[in-house]
Amino acid sequence: MIFYFTATGNSLDAAYTIAEATNDRIASIGHATKEEAYGFEVEQGEPLGFVFPVYMFSTPRIVDEFLRNVRFITPNGNPFVPGYCYCVVTCAALVGTTPKQFERMLRKYQNIRLDASYSVRNVSSCIYLTSPGSRASQTRKQEEAHRNARTIARSVSSMKFGHFEARNPLGSAFSAVTGKEGKHFSTDKFLVDTNACLHCGTCVEMCPTNTIRLDNGYPVWIEGNCTQCLACLQRCPVHAIQFGTSTQHRPRYLHPILQRHQYMNEAIARTLDMQVPEPEAPVYSAFEQSETQEANPEETPSPHDEQKEQCEKENLATELGADGAGDTVGTDAKAVE
Repeated sequence: MIFYFTATGNSLDAAYTIAEATNDRIASIGHATKEEAYGFEVEQGEPLGFVFPVYMFSTPRIVDEFLRNVRFITPNGNPFVPGYCYCVVTCAALVGTTPKQFERMLRKYQNIRLDASYSVRNVSSCIYLTSPGSRASQTRKQEEAHRNARTIARSVSSMKFGHFEARNPLGSAFSAVTGKEGKHFSTDKFLVDTNACLHCGTCVEMCPTNTIRLDNGYPVWIEGNCTQCLACLQRCPVHAIQFGTSTQHRPRYLHPILQRHQYMNEAIARTLDMQVPEPEAPVYSAFEQSETQEANPEETPSPHDEQKEQCEKENLATELGADGAGDTVGTDAKAVE
């Protein structure tokens, strides 16, 4: 089984690529956390993978919490011992010591040994620090990341042991400061343009830590659990959410794996039962079959034309269910309450 955490799709792309090559199952850390559904049925000796982004040279807070809470349920009730365990971290630049931090927590909370670690560079999604770049630049990075994930999949299939992630002394130095448990991220800088907000609740649905609630129709962030994934900001259909002042004029970023639906309302309707990939919906259509897919939209638009056209123009139609539990490539991943 492969557990992934994603906000903008980079890690989902890597997880799906590996799962497709190894005929494995994928399950969402974000959904498990949001629903507090931490029990997963596994077979003794099956491979165990984790795919997640690097946040500030460290593991995301939500991944730390998941390791503390997840329960692997075997048929005979014995402690789960995977046949091979690995992690893949996605990043825009420096990995730091993130895999080693993850390895320590995996051993501490689950008594599981990490056999291998890898890294995949992709587009930066932390837009309060840097712009994701031009569409052409994004596509180049996404294609290279996809190729790297395929290479990692071959390594996973052959069960190679070792730390294969990119390393850099500067990243390791930063990790020494940020790579600690008990991470706290302030939500004070989140801002809402009340004139633009549609009161659609997308931000609430997208938040994996239940940090956002609506107050008179507008999002309010609650201190304490935010993992600073920025899914609320990146996936707002009208860019009504900002983080400080640096994001106001920067384009939002979503990996094409989360851009397969033409309209936001259709994506919302599919949130609960989405599977990756959908039948006859190429996951990498942006790279391989974009013209074909654009010429054949999957569904007929529902009402509310103005909002839909806005979403279409800005290319922010998102697969809200991409973090759904039980997303499958091989057989169904089963979460147990």
